[in-house]
Amino acid sequence: MTEEQIAILRKSWTEVKPENKRIGFLLYEKLFEAAPFLRAMFDGNISTQACKLVAVISFVISKLHRIEDIFPDLQDIGNRHSEYQIPDKWYNVVGNCLIEALKEESGNTWNKDKEKQWRELYNILKEQMQSGENRRGG
Repeated sequence: MTEEQIAILRKSWTEVKPENKRIGFLLYEKLFEAAPFLRAMFDGNISTQACKLVAVISFVISKLHRIEDIFPDLQDIGNRHSEYQIPDKWYNVVGNCLIEALKEESGNTWNKDKEKQWRELYNILKEQMQSGENRRGG
């Protein structure tokens, strides 16, 4: 990733104030609107999962200069998710929900360049998580 890409991603992540965890809740809200049946995969309390999601994204953002260093971590996440047998198409749904949540939380600071950088980052994350699933045969 270029310095410019990293700067855009870091600044936009800071703008959504990840410390308040709202971005995580918003993503799951959008996900359950898009795919209500996925709600059954959670114990009813999405708080823990929303916090984990924000923590993972914050971790990724902190490692953008050497993102390849966290590929094993992302593959492990994919490996853990393989037991749910999530079809590949749902990774795209989650990515779109993430973009929509970021866009909503960013308000008038959101632009096409931020969206492009987030989509590119999400594609990297998705590829690594899917390769982790494939290690297990998912």
